[in-house]
Amino acid sequence: MADSAAQAWDKGARLAALITQHRTLLILDGLEPLQHPPGPQTGEPKDDALRALFAGLQSAGRGLCLVTTREPVADLASTRDTTTPEWRLDHLADAAGALVLTRTASSAPTPNSSAPAPKSKATPSRCLSWDVT
Repeated sequence: MADSAAQAWDKGARLAALITQHRTLLILDGLEPLQHPPGPQTGEPKDDALRALFAGLQSAGRGLCLVTTREPVADLASTRDTTTPEWRLDHLADAAGALVLTRTASSAPTPNSSAPAPKSKATPSRCLSWDVT
């Protein structure tokens, strides 16, 4: 499908149709490279395929899509209070991060919660999801 001559909107719509044939969990992690940066088009998808995917998933009535991004997704703003809630995620405290690692990665070395964590330059993220079941 990616190599086809179809227009971007058609590709996104087709992908949405394929995804919604079954109950599906779609995770789009780190959407920022596919969004416009702060400015007049802040948060808008850069291409029509992604716009069509979001539109198709919203109207299909099946599945769940989880999006992580540092910018709100402009195309989902009109349904933010209903089917596409947004949660602002702040940084985890060092102890909370250590607990997450300890509980989820049993093969990873146990973090030393007394040691200072390296400072991250990352900004807090947003988590958006919509339940179309």
